[in-house]
Amino acid sequence: LDEQLSAREMQRALDLYATLRPRMVVSHECPSMIMPMLHSHHVTPSRTSETLQAMLDIHPPDLWAFGHHHKTWEKRGGGTLFVCLGINQGRRFGIPSS
Repeated sequence: LDEQLSAREMQRALDLYATLRPRMVVSHECPSMIMPMLHSHHVTPSRTSETLQAMLDIHPPDLWAFGHHHKTWEKRGGGTLFVCLGINQGRRFGIPSS
């Protein structure tokens, strides 16, 4: 089972992102340029991370929140605040844990 969008679906998402130019992005994965900052070892970016990177290259939002890496981390870069939400970090944004 492939958990990623198809190439066609990713292109549609990229086109929509370019049109809407959102101020905030919430995604499961992060843009590929962020991955080396999260890991001490090399991680090969997925198609999804590469597409998210293409989105960031088109338009940097004010905030990009993501998970997947199971750690709490944040860094500002190029006008965007990148926030990796670790386990139970939703409380930070007023989201109760389940």
